[in-house]
Amino acid sequence: MKMRKRAFSAPEIERTIVKRTTVRVPNQMLEKINNAMALDGWNKKQRSKWVNHYITEFYNLDGAEELVLEECLHKGNNVNIPLIIEENTIKLLSRIETAVLNYEQEDWEIQDRSLRAGDVQSRIIRSAIATRLAHMEAKRIS
Repeated sequence: MKMRKRAFSAPEIERTIVKRTTVRVPNQMLEKINNAMALDGWNKKQRSKWVNHYITEFYNLDGAEELVLEECLHKGNNVNIPLIIEENTIKLLSRIETAVLNYEQEDWEIQDRSLRAGDVQSRIIRSAIATRLAHMEAKRIS
């Protein structure tokens, strides 16, 4: 029996590792995120890429661990936003998480003891977003 070659074959797809997650943010922050994305030239379908980009910038920021430790999410009007975190960003989140969990400073008093592994990455993402929003607000004021 003779096998025929197919005229068309599926293209080779480059496999990348991504992580689907959701992050809780206050309703007001979601509005600010949408406005900031629009000002940066991004649309709502690109939210994950926008967040990935600013996590990378946050990683390069001095004192990022302290900003994560100071971040807290209050109960109230919060909303979950779905995100797709890219492979490189996953690695950066792990590095920041390790730095946060290993952060030891004598005069540092952690008020919130919710620094479990899952909570830290959400804190990092919210801190990265909040830092970007603060930079945009500072530019707008000056």
